[in-house]
Amino acid sequence: MIGGACDSSGHVTLQPGDNKTCTITNTKNATLTVTKTLVPSTDTGTFNLQIDGATAGTGAAVGNNGTTGAVVVSIGVQHTVSETGANGTLLSNYTAVIGGACDSSGNVTLQPGDNKTCTITNTKNATLTVTKTLVPSADTGTFNLQIDGATAGTGAAVGNNGTTGAVAVSAGVQHTVGETGANGTLVSNYTAVFGGACDSSGHVTLQPGDTKTCTITNSKNATLTVNKVLNPSGDAGRFNLQIDGATKGTGGSVGNGGTTGAIVVTTGVAHTVGETAAVGNLSDYDTVISGDCAANGSVTLNPGDTKTCTITNTRHATLTVNKILNPSGDSGRFNLRIDGATAGTGASVGDGGTTGAIVVTTGVAHTVSETAAVGNLSDYVTVIGGDCASNGSITLNPGDNKTCTITNARKATLTVTKTLVPSADAGTFNLRIDGATAGTGSAVGNNGTTGAVVVSTGVQHTVSETGANGTLLSNYTAVIGGACDSNGNVTLQPGDNKTCTITNTKNATLTVTKTLLPSSDSGRFNLQIDGATAGTGAAVGNNGTTGAVAVSAGVQHAVGETGANGTLLSNYTAVFGGACDSSGHITLQPGDTKTCTITNTKNATLTVNKVLNPPGDPGLFNLLIDGATAGTGAAVGNGGTTGAVVVASGVTHTVSETAAVGDLATYITAIGGDCASNGTVTLSPGQNKVCTITNTRDPSLTVIKYVIPSDDPGKFNLLIDGVSRATDVGDGGNTGVVMLGLGSHKVTETAGFGTNLSDYLPVFGGACAADGSVLLGAGDNKVCTITNTLASKVQVIKTIAGGLLTAADSFTFQLRQGASTTAAGTILASGVVNLGNAGTITFPTKLDPNQTYQLCEVVMPGWKNNLPNLWPVFNSSGDNSTVCTNIGAGTALPLSPGLNTFRIDNSRPPGGLSRTIGFWKNWSSCTGGGQAPLLDANLPVLVDDYFSITTCQVGVAILNKSDIKTGKKMASDPLYNMAAQYVAAVLNYHAGAFRCPASDNAVNQAYALLNKYQFTGTGAYAKLMSAADQALANTVAAQLDAYNNNNFAVCPP
Repeated sequence: MIGGACDSSGHVTLQPGDNKTCTITNTKNATLTVTKTLVPSTDTGTFNLQIDGATAGTGAAVGNNGTTGAVVVSIGVQHTVSETGANGTLLSNYTAVIGGACDSSGNVTLQPGDNKTCTITNTKNATLTVTKTLVPSADTGTFNLQIDGATAGTGAAVGNNGTTGAVAVSAGVQHTVGETGANGTLVSNYTAVFGGACDSSGHVTLQPGDTKTCTITNSKNATLTVNKVLNPSGDAGRFNLQIDGATKGTGGSVGNGGTTGAIVVTTGVAHTVGETAAVGNLSDYDTVISGDCAANGSVTLNPGDTKTCTITNTRHATLTVNKILNPSGDSGRFNLRIDGATAGTGASVGDGGTTGAIVVTTGVAHTVSETAAVGNLSDYVTVIGGDCASNGSITLNPGDNKTCTITNARKATLTVTKTLVPSADAGTFNLRIDGATAGTGSAVGNNGTTGAVVVSTGVQHTVSETGANGTLLSNYTAVIGGACDSNGNVTLQPGDNKTCTITNTKNATLTVTKTLLPSSDSGRFNLQIDGATAGTGAAVGNNGTTGAVAVSAGVQHAVGETGANGTLLSNYTAVFGGACDSSGHITLQPGDTKTCTITNTKNATLTVNKVLNPPGDPGLFNLLIDGATAGTGAAVGNGGTTGAVVVASGVTHTVSETAAVGDLATYITAIGGDCASNGTVTLSPGQNKVCTITNTRDPSLTVIKYVIPSDDPGKFNLLIDGVSRATDVGDGGNTGVVMLGLGSHKVTETAGFGTNLSDYLPVFGGACAADGSVLLGAGDNKVCTITNTLASKVQVIKTIAGGLLTAADSFTFQLRQGASTTAAGTILASGVVNLGNAGTITFPTKLDPNQTYQLCEVVMPGWKNNLPNLWPVFNSSGDNSTVCTNIGAGTALPLSPGLNTFRIDNSRPPGGLSRTIGFWKNWSSCTGGGQAPLLDANLPVLVDDYFSITTCQVGVAILNKSDIKTGKKMASDPLYNMAAQYVAAVLNYHAGAFRCPASDNAVNQAYALLNKYQFTGTGAYAKLMSAADQALANTVAAQLDAYNNNNFAVCPP
């Protein structure tokens, strides 16, 4: 690389007296070698060894130990080693591992002079084939052929001669061949044998490159099933199903539907099917063997056969007749008969008697009946049931065991009687059983009855009544008793004779009336009997009543009341009278009609309310009536009250207070409302009066000091109206509560011991305005705060490549606020670092750490610094030499109170930042900006073979996109527009700015295009250019502009 005063091609022009130096930098090449290793080493595969996606050196179509040889590669960037198959070799047939100097992904980075070697080792895959053989070969079973527990290759659902095909497997480890049934095939129906390269368990190990085959041979089993059929199917017999004299499979102690299941048996020999009795006796059955068996139970099976034999047992038929008596202790005796004759043990039997099981003819109708042996059949309700029809007929099939029952239930009776209280009551009633007037129970009075009425047994009956001859049931309280429950329900058993009673007690009535004093009082009350509002007694006033309300006789009732429509009972004194005692209690006898009264006299009440000024005052007070704290008036604050307190009427009362929390002396107290100013008040009966005690508190002010950070040692004197109220306080210090007069006050501060106020940023807050003023009203308790934040200051320490500055080095730094790429912001401070100040500058500006600022440096082309997140600050001329980063609140570089030091390290050219056409125009000797003439120092610039810039004026004109002779602006001409960006880019190259392939390409394209049209900086070129060249010029100008603006996305350094 050629640099220094020379351009990249080694060209340099010297003016008289110039002393210039050019440098030639030689970087030692690095080499990378890629070698190939094959396992096994005799494998014939060939490969193309690649570096960065291209076959390298001698690495084309190499085999084991092949190599690219040492290939020269770029330094300081990552390279990737890889390969492709050659001469038909498939990479998929190998497992590749990259090693040596490369990482496992083939990546490697070389430094100047490095000689590194990477290896690619390919291990040839091994393949395993599994094949299926079925015996017999026509068997339709299908199987999933598996390697290491997973269905392999084409081995899914294969039949005879099916195969996985050759499946690649890992070498050097044991594999297991197996299978599962497919499409419903059960492996358990076959005997499987592993063979071929596999051992008897299906295991096999392959070496790299091996090709082996394993076989699985499945022979189909032959099975014999023995099934049991019982007639009848519900027969309780149990049998052991046997093959060749032994109970088989699930055939032990089976009933109807039982089976041995499919039993695998030897093929080609005769087997014998039979049975033994497990529960019962074979002699109770007729037995037949059928299905695939001969009648004697013999059967022979061939390989793969599935045969079934059936053993059918038909049980003999019997009939039993049983006797049931209800009640069971009934003394009746009966002769049980089958077909008109007393059968078995059925002569003169009682409850539980039976004929026993009588064997009868099947397929014909039989008749079950009875005659009376002791007693009379007409005393019973007789029902024939069980397996018999209700007329006693029954037909049995072979094997039936049937039972018929004859149930004799002795008849039952129910009597309902009427009782009236008082007994002389004239009411009449209809006595009912199950909703119908029964027996002689129509329109009966006291002691009336239905007589004994025959009813069904074993079911619930309901006894009830209706009023007769105008009698209303609502005038009575009815109680059902005797054999019935309280709801009138009763169940009778056969032979029962039961009696139920209905007792009707005539209701008593009670009336409650209301009297109010004074009678004009608007109160409303709910009149209650036994806790419930009664009759018409809801929300009644003076002279209101419940009306006559029916109540229970012979029990005590309680008369009472509740307030209605907001009426409070506590506002009245109530007195019970009339038929009630003083507590409101009364007892009525059947038929009584009585009246009770409730007289309410309205109370007089006095309420004392508390008002504090200000309302939030913390003082608490005891509100007194006649010298005693009243109602809820203990320790109340603003809005507190005694509530309405009942007081004597017609006498004078006095309202006052005592202090519960605080001191009355700190308040101005006034009594008002219905009270005189001295607190006296007199109430008439029923009056409700309200008095108010208002306390107005004197104002106070507290000043609190806050320091940020809180551990800052600063000390401050806190002043109110110029008078010091606290001295040498730090964070959290305060004046305490200071009592002051009404009106405006001023809070200030002075520096305490060892403290300088200029080091802090003070803010007044709390109740104070920003200037520390505060207005105190009556009762105010206000707090002002003075927050002193230790100001942040910025110090910059400049180094170059980590070392000290030289005498020639000088760098300008700025503090800005509000700056961005679109706004210049405000320059708060500016300074220069050089060798004279040891590269260090401390800005005097106080900064608030809670705000955001910009730290900026003027960076010359080719230089760069280590500040993070740099961006060029807005400059109307397009000069991008001032670069900034955000510091302070919300940034990656927050400010702490006190001194904040930023160590900024710069790197000298080459490789640094590029600069815009605006920069190069400003930093010249001929534009009058006062900047260093960097444009002049980097001339000449060869524009093309026809034009070279050697003076400041020509350079500025071209950068300004102007005709160098006429000064006319030519920015709309694509060639002038491109030439300006090209000149700036070449000046950046001369100054040592970074460059990239994209910028080099753009510079070369620009030079070629300028040369094509013989650009000399004067005249118009657009009309000479083709449309394609105009588009190309605009594209190249945009690329160069991106480079000049350090757009790393377009041109990465």
